Amino acid sequence: MNKHWAAMVDGLRDEGVLSPEWEEPFSKVDRVYFVPNVDKHRAYELAPIVTQRSDDRRSLSSSSDPIVMAEMLQALDLERGQDVLEIGTGTGYNAALLAHRAGGAHVLSIEIDPSVARMAVANLTAAGFPEVAVLTGDGTKGYAGAGPYQRGIVTHAVSAIAPAWLEQLAPGGVLVVPWENTLMSQTILRLVKLDDGTAKGWMVGECAFMWDRAQDEPIPHVSIEDGRAMTTRIPPHYFGEVASIDLWIADRVPGLHMWPLNGPGSDLLFTRGEKWAVLEREPLRESWWNVCTANEPLWQDIEDALQAWLDADQPSYKDWPVTVAVDGTVSVQTGVQVDGGSRV
Repeated sequence: MNKHWAAMVDGLRDEGVLSPEWEEPFSKVDRVYFVPNVDKHRAYELAPIVTQRSDDRRSLSSSSDPIVMAEMLQALDLERGQDVLEIGTGTGYNAALLAHRAGGAHVLSIEIDPSVARMAVANLTAAGFPEVAVLTGDGTKGYAGAGPYQRGIVTHAVSAIAPAWLEQLAPGGVLVVPWENTLMSQTILRLVKLDDGTAKGWMVGECAFMWDRAQDEPIPHVSIEDGRAMTTRIPPHYFGEVASIDLWIADRVPGLHMWPLNGPGSDLLFTRGEKWAVLEREPLRESWWNVCTANEPLWQDIEDALQAWLDADQPSYKDWPVTVAVDGTVSVQTGVQVDGGSRV
């Protein structure tokens, strides 16, 4: 292990995300094999590395931040010999870490992009894990042919749990997945499958993963000129960045969704059915922002929900239980604390 690699492992340990059972995989699987076109020093940075971009330079595939990878792998509670389904192979680095822990023949990974899948196979082979099975296809369908799996892990953000992932998970099995709520912040769910086919769990951390390409939704069209202006003291950075706020508001304003109106960093569009409001990114004056809305009560509902969170002493998403229905719908019970006995 070179000094840069050792520094990466030390950094994970310092971040408190490197449990003893995962220290060996991170110390034995060299990340440099999975980002071959990147400077070797940069390959060991505790940061994501983009490996594929679209023609308009949008990030399409990457090697995730090792800190978040370690946090998710720790939540998986993976034991030697357990069968694992990974959704989103990417570079293959995460699959290699899984293979080192569980055994290569116990890891099956699905990648939607054929070129990315081919690259992952080459990377895995070069790193000494040729036995990892990499399939090309729609990850939302899983792969029943090798199930049931004792563990499942998803490496991109989703808005709902694909029913196939729960169907192909053994009862008592664990699924770890980055979930994006309707106000666009992301949390890592740790779910346990129950005998009735549903799942329960909690959120172990916040994250910022690439979105599942299969779940892209068009931004609704609204006529700004038809709205009326009002002002608010709620800053735009409260939304899409603080999971506790987003989840609390979404729970109290059912059906609320948010989009960046013109891409990342732009004004924020909120919709609830036919009702909408746009929160401008640039302040009108110090501590005041413009809101354009076709329905004043919608924005008032949002403000009231935020005030309720503040009045409740700003509770954390980590305390709230999560349930998943058979159809994959995720529900968060804000204001209800996770029972210590349910953290299995």
